[in-house]
Amino acid sequence: MPSAVLLPLITAVDIKAKEEGLLSFDWPSVDFVTDRNGLRKLLRWIVGGEVKNFRIDLQLAGEKTVLFNRWERRTRELFSGYTFGFNFEKASTKHAYGCENSTGHHRIVTYDLSGLKMVVRFEVDACLPTEAPATKKSTPSLGASTGKSASNVDDLIDSLANVKISPTDSSSPSSIPSSATDSAVYLQVIKGGNQVPQSAIIELTTRSEARASQLDWAESFPQLFLSQTAHHFLAIHQRGRFIEIQKRKLTSPELQKVASDIQPYLKKLRRILDDIKALVIKHGERGRLSLVCIDGDLKVYERSVQDSCLPDEVLARFEG
Repeated sequence: MPSAVLLPLITAVDIKAKEEGLLSFDWPSVDFVTDRNGLRKLLRWIVGGEVKNFRIDLQLAGEKTVLFNRWERRTRELFSGYTFGFNFEKASTKHAYGCENSTGHHRIVTYDLSGLKMVVRFEVDACLPTEAPATKKSTPSLGASTGKSASNVDDLIDSLANVKISPTDSSSPSSIPSSATDSAVYLQVIKGGNQVPQSAIIELTTRSEARASQLDWAESFPQLFLSQTAHHFLAIHQRGRFIEIQKRKLTSPELQKVASDIQPYLKKLRRILDDIKALVIKHGERGRLSLVCIDGDLKVYERSVQDSCLPDEVLARFEG
């Protein structure tokens, strides 16, 4: 939903909280709501080198919550190049029960980042086999096959352009207006699948046999760390014929060595988030700021338009 990128995230969390018997999720206690992609862009800028241009729109919700809105020139996915990742995912995973027609799978987690309460959405490639509920007649082997290149997952656009679903019953609790001024446009929630533990999720990557040893862990590890993805599967092929899958855990000694090496960059990310939060709070709820990186130069701009990234009734959830 390009006009309200974070609305599906907020909606999913609120529905899940109610299912678990909570009155609501504690949104006022959150410091940042973001896609993992935004954190990775900032981290790449910190590390330096060749950094792609990017923009992140910022908005304050409540007294202290910073909303990171992903901004892209295109909100339609484009073919990302020659890769065997598409068919590897198709051949090695199955859709979850009730999600057979889905085009992708995103997960939302909350964690403490050295004193900052983060709510982070990210794309998941697959999960380890889990047992489906006894009432569902489905294979216990589950996975989220996205039909996207596993080697480029975070660079793909996670917004669906021009998708507007108007349910027949607008009073349904699973439907919420996507715009405060357009009550006819709704985000409809369709329930499916079953709960999968965080310890079961997998990041899939494909490489040719010649390039397998050249995997840049300094780039790949933050993708796992910032979402706490527990498993990394590297599928190795010879001209499209897969011959080996190297399986690593986030807690493995090899990846913990990488974690140690990038600690200075992660600490800088934490300090920059403090600076961003202070700046957004200073400009208040009417402030509309954007982080823009061009040729490695990161600047903050004030947007002239006052459009809100979320409807007023959704922003009200962040009030203490």
